[in-house]
Amino acid sequence: MNTLKIWGIFLILGISNTFAQSLYLGNNNVSCGRYTLTENSILNDVTNYCTVLNSKTKKNGDVVLKLQTINNGVIKCKFINGQLEKCHSDD
Repeated sequence: MNTLKIWGIFLILGISNTFAQSLYLGNNNVSCGRYTLTENSILNDVTNYCTVLNSKTKKNGDVVLKLQTINNGVIKCKFINGQLEKCHSDD
């Protein structure tokens, strides 16, 4: 396999991994105004302090919220058993 093909594969893999990563887990700067989302956020806190644009409960009990944030625009966050699992920007 030539070098160009190998670099192309690594570039594609790097781009796809970037899109698969969550928005901020571990990064304490996603703000809903008076509340900052972290990996320890719980569903009740987020619904009480953030502007929820949409809420869906899946068949398995997971909850997905569409939230308006101050510094990240609209994001979607998934909660499992009331605990934040991941967030990503809303495409």
